[in-house]
Amino acid sequence: MPSVVVASRQRSLQEQFKEALALEEEIIDKQRQAEVQQIVSSAREQLRPFASTVMHPTFKPGLMGFLRPSWREMQTVYVNTGGAGHIGFSLSFALIDRDGSGELSSSELQVFEATAQAHIDSVTNSLMNVGVISALLLSMVWENSVQLDEVMDDSPFDENTIEILQYLNLICKQILLSSSLALLFVSARIYTSMTVLLPTTETRIKYMNNNKKLFSAFAYSKNMLVVLVVSFALSTLCSALICSGWKGMIALMPFVTFLAVMALVNKGDGLILHDLHAMAKDCCAVQEK
Repeated sequence: MPSVVVASRQRSLQEQFKEALALEEEIIDKQRQAEVQQIVSSAREQLRPFASTVMHPTFKPGLMGFLRPSWREMQTVYVNTGGAGHIGFSLSFALIDRDGSGELSSSELQVFEATAQAHIDSVTNSLMNVGVISALLLSMVWENSVQLDEVMDDSPFDENTIEILQYLNLICKQILLSSSLALLFVSARIYTSMTVLLPTTETRIKYMNNNKKLFSAFAYSKNMLVVLVVSFALSTLCSALICSGWKGMIALMPFVTFLAVMALVNKGDGLILHDLHAMAKDCCAVQEK
C-alpha cells in the first residue's frame, strides 16, 4: 500500500508540474503577443502624422523641402518621422494588422517574426558594412591628417594661394577623420546592442523603433555619404593642385562622376516616397474605418 500511495503522489506532482509549465507558457505567449501588438499599434500611430499631411506632387526631401513654403510642412513631418528608412520600417509592421483590429492572429504573428528578422539582419549587415568602410577610410586618412602637402617646383600659384589650398586640404582631412570616427563609433555601438545586449526579437525591434533618428542619420541617410565624398574630393583636388599645378584639375573627375551617378539614382527617390505616402494613408484609413 505505501508504494501505491507514493506512486500516486508522484503522478499527481508530475501532473501539477506539467499544468504549471503549461500555464507559464500560456502566460509568456500572452505577454509576447501583447508586446507584438503594441509594436504594430505603435508603428501605425507613428505613421499617422506622415499619412495625414498633404504631399505636394513634386515634393522631394532635402534642403529644398525647408526652403519651399509648399514643401515645408511635409519636410518637417518627414524628418520627425525618421526619414524614408524609418517610414518603410514602420509601414512593414503596421501592414501586418491588415484589418486594423489591434489583435493579431497566429498567421500574423508568423508574419511579424519573418518581418522582424529580415529587418534585424538588414540593419546588422548594414552596420557591419558601415563599420568596415569607416575603419578603412580612417586608416587611410589618419596618417596624413595633420601633414601639409609639399609644393611643386615652379608652382603657378603664389604663396597665399598655396597656403589657402594647404589649409583647406587639412580641414577636409579633419572632416573625413571626424566623420569616420563618428560612423565607426555609432555603427559599433548599435551593432553591439543589436547582437549582444538585446536578447529577444521584440526588444531589438523596440530598440530600432526608439532610435529612429539615430538610425536615419547614420545607417540610412545619404547626407553623411555626401559629406564624406565632398570632403574627399576637395582634399584630393587641393593636393593635386599643390603638387601638380593646374594639371591637378583632372582630380575633379571622380567628383563629377559621383554627382552624375547620384543625380541618376536620386530620380527614383521622389516616386518611392510618394508610394510610401499612399500606402501609409491606406494603412491608417483601415483602422479609422
